[in-house]
This record gives sequence, C-alpha cells and structure tokens, in this order.
Amino acid sequence: MSEVSPQDWTTLTTAPHQLIAELWQRVLEDEGIMVRLEAADAVSFLGISPFPCRILVRRGDYVLAKATLDDIMASASPDESPSNTADH
Repeated sequence: MSEVSPQDWTTLTTAPHQLIAELWQRVLEDEGIMVRLEAADAVSFLGISPFPCRILVRRGDYVLAKATLDDIMASASPDESPSNTADH
C-alpha cells in the first residue's frame, strides 16, 4: 500500500471521546475506509482519553465514510431504541 500524504486526509467528524472514536474507526475500516484518529489532548499516551477525538479519512473516501457514519447514527437514534418501543 502506498503512503498517504497529510494533504490527502480530511476531518470526517469529531467523536465525543476516544472509545467512540475507536468504535467508529472499526466500523469504517470494516467498510475498507482508512481512518486516522487525532486525540484533542496531549496525554493520550497515559490511557484512554475522555476528550474529543477527530476522525480523519482520505479525501476520496469522505462521501462513503460520511454515509456509513450517518447510517450508524440513524440506527442508534433514541426514538428507535428498544426501551422506547416497548408496549406499556
């Protein structure tokens, strides 16, 4: 695989923290999309960061990555969660 230059990356979104960023990274990589994470803090080497984390993708993958992430967010909508659809 050829190396991707810094100019080839663009920000897809910012996850609220590292765990969510890594989850989204895995889903995107399963779709064949290269992902790079950039933590917002300088102490991420100490463990999992509770701070926002930028998700970067190659410019050519942006549209597919956005659609994939939009699908994830739509399926996680609180309006469709099992606790909101149970019969009372």
